[in-house]
Amino acid sequence: MKKKLLIVLVCIFPGFAKAQVSEGSIFLGGSFSYTSEKEPANQSSPESKTIGFNSSPSFGYFLSDNFAIGIGANFRSQVTEQDAFERTFTSINLGPFVRYYLPTSGDKFFFMAQSGINFGRAKTEILNPQTTSVSKTSTFNFYISPGFSYFFSDKWALDFQLAGISYNSFDPNTSGDSKNDKSTTFVFGAESFNPSLGFRFFVSK
Repeated sequence: MKKKLLIVLVCIFPGFAKAQVSEGSIFLGGSFSYTSEKEPANQSSPESKTIGFNSSPSFGYFLSDNFAIGIGANFRSQVTEQDAFERTFTSINLGPFVRYYLPTSGDKFFFMAQSGINFGRAKTEILNPQTTSVSKTSTFNFYISPGFSYFFSDKWALDFQLAGISYNSFDPNTSGDSKNDKSTTFVFGAESFNPSLGFRFFVSK
């Protein structure tokens, strides 16, 4: 039976200003998740253990009322062990984004849309008693993500976002491999329904 432990921590920043989406304001966000999974042994494979963490800080600045630019990053690491086999995966992604808040009749609820690009690198290392292999991948991602924000206090907002539309490019040849095995994917429609939750802290000008 698989067991999974997920811990999410939100970065807390000091401040006493009222949260708002006005020109000159900034928002800060951050999360950290930790996962631990264990697969028991069966007739076809031995027991395996996987441990990983994921961190996603972000920062935004309002150029005008309701319109912000920002930058976000994502750091991920995962280790899987199975007998003498060990697989380690690490990745880093970084990129700018723009975000627009559409006010509603209520003063706490906003529709919003975010678009951005991300550039990343990933490394996979596989160890066993006979060999050691290392593969590296570069990635590029463009996305448009709709959602909404709810301000449950004068500083904090809860974000709900859908994956929306995205274009992804993967190139596993960054380690010197001469093969041209670059691949791309485009996600839209039913496949793009992949909701996520996040928290943001706002500081007014």
